[in-house]
Amino acid sequence: MIKTKLDKVILICLFLLVILPWFISDYSDDIVPEIVTSDLSFYEVNTCKVSLAEFLVKNPNTIYQDHYRFTLNHYSSISCFGKIAGLTQVGQDFSIAIGTNTLISLFMQSLFFLLCVKMIKPQKQKLIINNTHHRLSLLASTLLLCLLIFSEVRYYEKNLYLLDLASLNSYILLFAVFYLINDNFMSLLNNRFNKLINYIPLMFVFVGSFTGLNANVYMSVFFYYGFYSLLSKEVKYKYLYVSITLIFFWSINAIGDNFGFKPDKLRGFTSSFFSYRTVAIWGILFFGIVLGLYFVFKNTVKYFNLELLRRNLMYSTVLLLVLGYLGSTNPFIRFVNYFFFGQEKMGTTEANLFKFDEWSEKVAWRGFFSSAETAGEFYGIVIIFLIFPIIKNQKKDFLSVLLLIFPVVGLYLSNNRTVFILLISGLAFYLLKIVNLKIQYKIVFLLGVLISTVLFIGVDKFTYEYSYQSIYIQANSNSIDYENSTYLNLLNSRYGIERIYTFLFSTFTFLGYILNRSELWGLFFARYNPNYFEYLFGSGPLNLGQLYSEIDVKETESLLFPHSSLLSLFVYIGVFGVFLILYKLFSKIIKMRKTLKFEDIFITLYLTINLIKSDSLNFIHAFTLYYFLIFLIFNLNKPIFEIYNNKQKTQINQ
Repeated sequence: MIKTKLDKVILICLFLLVILPWFISDYSDDIVPEIVTSDLSFYEVNTCKVSLAEFLVKNPNTIYQDHYRFTLNHYSSISCFGKIAGLTQVGQDFSIAIGTNTLISLFMQSLFFLLCVKMIKPQKQKLIINNTHHRLSLLASTLLLCLLIFSEVRYYEKNLYLLDLASLNSYILLFAVFYLINDNFMSLLNNRFNKLINYIPLMFVFVGSFTGLNANVYMSVFFYYGFYSLLSKEVKYKYLYVSITLIFFWSINAIGDNFGFKPDKLRGFTSSFFSYRTVAIWGILFFGIVLGLYFVFKNTVKYFNLELLRRNLMYSTVLLLVLGYLGSTNPFIRFVNYFFFGQEKMGTTEANLFKFDEWSEKVAWRGFFSSAETAGEFYGIVIIFLIFPIIKNQKKDFLSVLLLIFPVVGLYLSNNRTVFILLISGLAFYLLKIVNLKIQYKIVFLLGVLISTVLFIGVDKFTYEYSYQSIYIQANSNSIDYENSTYLNLLNSRYGIERIYTFLFSTFTFLGYILNRSELWGLFFARYNPNYFEYLFGSGPLNLGQLYSEIDVKETESLLFPHSSLLSLFVYIGVFGVFLILYKLFSKIIKMRKTLKFEDIFITLYLTINLIKSDSLNFIHAFTLYYFLIFLIFNLNKPIFEIYNNKQKTQINQ
């Protein structure tokens, strides 16, 4: 909400920042833009001489007609920024390239985010910062960004104009730019440190991936706090030693490997190259981010404000739906969304929100999101935080009930049926728990839920033989005879022969079949080619280059991700790492079983099931929110859906 004159000034500045850069041009020349036709010779001759604003005035139809597409030309000069850098035609579609020099874009995006952060009112209780630790943490986070570029030269050599990435002078320039941005960011965030956890939902709107870079503003922020906690000796040394050891062996394991990878929708939170350098640097970055998030959560959990979090969940939902729809119907707005909000991938071009395929199945609409699956999970979390507190506190909240329409519509559009089933089941069990019914009625209700679930899945799927073999069949049908992966060889040697292995894999296959993941998970196992070390301990976090480049599979329509955070974790940290996480989680649940409430168990189950079937952990905003919710459940020391009274609100807001 706009509460102060400063907020109004900031909004005006944001508006000017979004509009003015596209008016930059030499208005003293006699070059007049032409209407776009099949004859593109004018724009081929007059490259970088017509501003985007001039072009749009002459061609207003390009703003809203869906056969025009605005793209970003990162490898353009500073003088070309905001101008038409090229125009091409493929069939009936036109691609309009806008000059977006990476360094200028970096400054503009950073200024946009700084102004948005400034709208959050600073806390009254100032965070006590050790200046030496602060400066060292700034240097470390800045140096890491430079090392990321150094380790992924292939990705950046086409994005950084006239910067020789083999020259030390280029890295000195980049270091100075990153340090200036980091210093300003951290000054603002440290003055609002206690409030940060309540604004996590807005990360889904302000995604933060820098255009032209495989980097995200949040990775630098969280790494800063991770390094600061390390200097403040808030990290147990045994975890530090384990992390260093793993990074060392992951790097040794990657020596000799050089695999490229196009980040696509994962841009900003995954490596674009697999080598010993990238494995080491992304490993350090990942553990730094985890430490940073833990530092933030641990020191600010007492300032958790349920009402503020719910409000920000609703603001985010409305913004995501509005921006997503406007972007899908207006190519120019889609370009602006991508540039300023730092999307990993441009929003959808599908303007029909209620589209059905030839089998009358609802087509998932991702809107502003990079992934429709993640969109559905987010809207599900919003619904949980709107409904459950009302039921728990038995408090009339007509506004929340009215606003519920937005996340419900978002969930429907995303077509995430797993989330829908989980929400209906969770709400039904929650009501059953608090309503005083005889035991026989509860048993009947539970049987009804079980039967309804079976009918929804389809009785035939439980007896259909393919349901239990689909992943095995898909893995073999997508592999190339002369190049099987090591895991596919293992699968072929054990499946149908060893009973326990066959039973476990068939159960996993049935789960994949009912979740419509047979092809995707089959492709994963056709590609998954670990050695013994990688099978046990993984090949390093946030690195998928080896998975997608080491083993050839039959050609697919596009780069198909496994759509399973669980499978991604097997690649990153191996079987041992995955089972260690599960062991820690279940140990915590058993230890706190007397204090955990139904809603705590439900949220944990909700996240776990969704992460089995989606890539959400590969997005930094989803990774942060899910980590925060798990931390909140086990560390809040009070019911998560407790409504604060006015006195508590006043203390928290300070």
